Amino acid sequence: MRVIYCKTGCSTLFEPGKQYTVRDDLRPRMNYPQDLVLKNIKANIRRHLPQAMLHPAQRGKALVLCGGPSLSDHWATIKRKRSKGAKLITMNGTHNEVLDRGMTPSAFVMLDARPHNERFVERANRECRYFLANQVHPYIFDALSGFDVRIWHPAVDSDRPEFKILDDYYMSHWVGVTGGTSVGPRAIWLTMMMGFRDIEIYGLDSSLRNGMHHAYPQAENDTLSLQRVRIGRKIFECHAWMIKQLDEWMHFCAVLPHQVTLRIVGDGAIAYLMAQHEKIGRWPKVTVIDTVEAK
Repeated sequence: MRVIYCKTGCSTLFEPGKQYTVRDDLRPRMNYPQDLVLKNIKANIRRHLPQAMLHPAQRGKALVLCGGPSLSDHWATIKRKRSKGAKLITMNGTHNEVLDRGMTPSAFVMLDARPHNERFVERANRECRYFLANQVHPYIFDALSGFDVRIWHPAVDSDRPEFKILDDYYMSHWVGVTGGTSVGPRAIWLTMMMGFRDIEIYGLDSSLRNGMHHAYPQAENDTLSLQRVRIGRKIFECHAWMIKQLDEWMHFCAVLPHQVTLRIVGDGAIAYLMAQHEKIGRWPKVTVIDTVEAK
């Protein structure tokens, strides 16, 4: 377990020039057409749902459950801490993983705009609060009709069309949630917005382990090409979106509130990256070595 308590700014993780050489066809891209994303946003904000807003600091511990392979190592610890009152913040497939183990999620976060994500909320629970990004497919909003739902807004630059849509509709009264292109860091930021200051993060690996990209089956990731990445002296296998998440994590650390303590639990690339930062006092060199084509 590593404690992250960033008081100083963080530069980008990757070195300039040849240090970061992700092939163009392997770079992470928006997984849903931009015009449909905007259509989703326009439809969803008109549902008149409560927005995710800033809350005062509260006592208690929150466990943010991401879907990386290392999550599987810690269910006994998670269950014990849940029994002592810790809140479980889930996302995508971790919602059902929690239910499968006889626990109830406290919250669920979704960012992805694709319609097939409806499977993640087929077992929606009345005791869970569902935080859906404004771009989430309307199917998911419909599936959660009658449940406790909050809409949240990914932070965007003011020159983006999403910004104008939100500003016009909410008359500038909305809060952007930062965190990058993946749901894990966004869920962490939402957890801080809920007022939690003591946060443990499980399964935020940003790397594969023994060929597994998640702690549970997720077929849409099975055919993604891999890249071998060296962090310091250790090599990890990553998908392109994981490499992007590594980079974004460094920027994320730079804007963390000083009064928040995050503990990264696991053995993935992000946990190792943070351990190296703690050991040498700076970000270690990260190099993309080569590409392993998916079978």
